[in-house]
Amino acid sequence: MRRGLFIAVAVVGVIGAVLVFTLRARPDPGKVHIYVYEQKPVQPGLPEPPPDPKPPVPELVVRANRGDVVARAQLCSEGMVRGEQSNDYGDAADWCFLAAQDGDARSQSNYARLLQLGAGVARDEAEAVTWYEKAVAQQDAYAMYMRGRMLLASNDAADNARGRALVETAAKLGDANARWALRDLGDSPDGNQQPSRTLIR
Repeated sequence: MRRGLFIAVAVVGVIGAVLVFTLRARPDPGKVHIYVYEQKPVQPGLPEPPPDPKPPVPELVVRANRGDVVARAQLCSEGMVRGEQSNDYGDAADWCFLAAQDGDARSQSNYARLLQLGAGVARDEAEAVTWYEKAVAQQDAYAMYMRGRMLLASNDAADNARGRALVETAAKLGDANARWALRDLGDSPDGNQQPSRTLIR
């Protein structure tokens, strides 16, 4: 009898405890409860490989960095073309200088022109003359034309005479600018006299 009573009291106690816990655990109806559910990102397929930290170096640049004169001269010429389009001659100055030092005549002419204009390098007409003369010694027609123009702009008769001779030689070598310059000077490449006009520098 006592044992049954004890069991009944225990059961009532357990039920009461459960009711108290349930009431305490119920949310307050006067408060707003926000439940956040974490959603894992969906990863369809395999992840993309990370991008290369540096783009591959073009073969021409690799050859130029190894001292290939032909590659350096080509990069010099390409840099001059890009410079005319963007007015940024930085690359041209670097490659033209290296190729000019290696003895490439056209690169010497191009580097002299950059020095003359102050494009990509500090303007230095005396240094430009040095590089033009190096290219002239190698019979570069463009260098002859440009150096000839510089000499024709001088007030010295001897300079003028040498300048004309350089322009004439450049024209004979096929430089189109030199041929037009001769027309401005009053001569045509075929030896016929033309009306004299001032040569614009």
